[in-house]
Amino acid sequence: MKPAKSKTVRIGVSGPNSSLTANIIITALDNMSGKLPNLQLAFIGSVEHKTKVQAAVTAKGGEFLFSNTEKSKSTI
Repeated sequence: MKPAKSKTVRIGVSGPNSSLTANIIITALDNMSGKLPNLQLAFIGSVEHKTKVQAAVTAKGGEFLFSNTEKSKSTI
């Protein structure tokens, strides 16, 4: 598969284990040579893994999006 050069590539990634999912994303990006300026990656996972995934995506020149899978804790 050839990388997209002029079209935006949108990827959403989630899994039952946020830590494993984050590590897979990071490893995949680390194994890619060059920049990925047309990448938009949405990570659906835990807040504790957000920063390291965001760093990996932005290091490649991509845009990072995040959605938290943790349930909010209401104090009602």
